[in-house]
Amino acid sequence: MNRRSAWTAGLAAAMMLGGFVCLSCGENEPAVIVGAKLSVTADTNPICLNGPTPGTTSTITATSLDILDGERAGVTVDFTAVNGTLSAGPWVTDSAGVVSATLTVPSTLPPSTATVTATAESLSAALTIPVLDTSSHSLTAAPDAVISVDCADGVVLNGTLLDSAGAGVANQVVTFQIMDPPTPVPPALTGTFSPSAVLTDSSGVYTTTFFLNGTLCTANCTAGAGPCSLNVRANANCINSGEVTITTALP
Repeated sequence: MNRRSAWTAGLAAAMMLGGFVCLSCGENEPAVIVGAKLSVTADTNPICLNGPTPGTTSTITATSLDILDGERAGVTVDFTAVNGTLSAGPWVTDSAGVVSATLTVPSTLPPSTATVTATAESLSAALTIPVLDTSSHSLTAAPDAVISVDCADGVVLNGTLLDSAGAGVANQVVTFQIMDPPTPVPPALTGTFSPSAVLTDSSGVYTTTFFLNGTLCTANCTAGAGPCSLNVRANANCINSGEVTITTALP
């Protein structure tokens, strides 16, 4: 069998039986992994140094799969970390093709990132985890949380994210949520946020506007139908805001 035929036969076998093939059949020539995959995930991402559930650790899991996405057991993985330390190895994948290590970041680490890299054979995969110091999240309505003119009115919501030193936390994604149950209950009342997601500015501040659904508001919240109310909340990594109650007082 010539070299080309041997390569083709080896590749076919690799695709069926786990992803290993010798590109040439001479002695002392290394085996090359064809189609194998290595990925890294974290069970805590981001790491929140403060907030309701503070911590300094995250479990890092590497997964090794073959060309057909089958688990590869017995693969030695090497973990390295920047801005953190790892639990001791050796790290060898189990029957499910996975192996884990615990990343610990210093509790005094400034808001930053920690990066973990997994290396196995000729493959590597890296994961960058934000390390955040967000200890308070306020949300208020301006000038108030009452819709009093007509159903097209919006309620301006202002929020602030602060760290443990009282400084604003910048560049954080904030999303918004209607909490259950509003009065009357859906589908009689709902609404939207504009924008539906924002980034905090350099002072940790953000703004959105909440609008009731006009058709449902007219049918259920105007005079004779009774006032309406619902609670809204802002959600961010590490800490959510308290709830703001929006009510109607419509003619």
